[in-house]
Amino acid sequence: MKLITTIVLSSISLVAFTLIASSFIVLNTFSDEIEKTVTSDITILTSNALDKVNRIMNTRISDTEFLTSELNLNLVGNNLSIKEKIDYLRDFEIQTQMYTSISIYDLNGIKIGDTRNLLVGEDESNEPFFTEAIQGKTYHDDLPVESKS
Repeated sequence: MKLITTIVLSSISLVAFTLIASSFIVLNTFSDEIEKTVTSDITILTSNALDKVNRIMNTRISDTEFLTSELNLNLVGNNLSIKEKIDYLRDFEIQTQMYTSISIYDLNGIKIGDTRNLLVGEDESNEPFFTEAIQGKTYHDDLPVESKS
C-alpha cells in the first residue's frame, strides 16, 4: 500500500512539475512574443507619426516660401488692398485646409490684417518670428509655440 501511495504521489509530483515547467516556458515565450509585437507596432506607429509631422512641416515651409515669394503677385509687390490680400489668404486657407489663421504684418511688426480678424493692430515687432522674417529668414523654433492671436 505504501508503495502504491509513493508511486501515485511521485507520479502526481512529476506531472505537476511537468505542467508547471511547460506553463512557465509557454508563458515566457508568449510574453516575449507579445513584447516583440508591441515594440514592432510602436516603432511603426512612431515612424508614421514622425513622417506625417515631417511632411506637414515641409508643407508649411513651402507654403511660407510660396506666399512670400516675389513671384506671388497676389501678395508681394502689387497694389492690392489689405482686404483683397486677406481674401486671397482666406481662399488659400480653404484650399490647403492647414491653417486656422494667416496674418499680414507691416515692416514695423504691426499686424495689419488677419484672416480671422484676430488682434489686428497688435505690435509683434519683438516676437522672434518677426525679427527673423524681417531679415528674410524663415523662423524655426525648437518647440512649437502658439501665437497670442
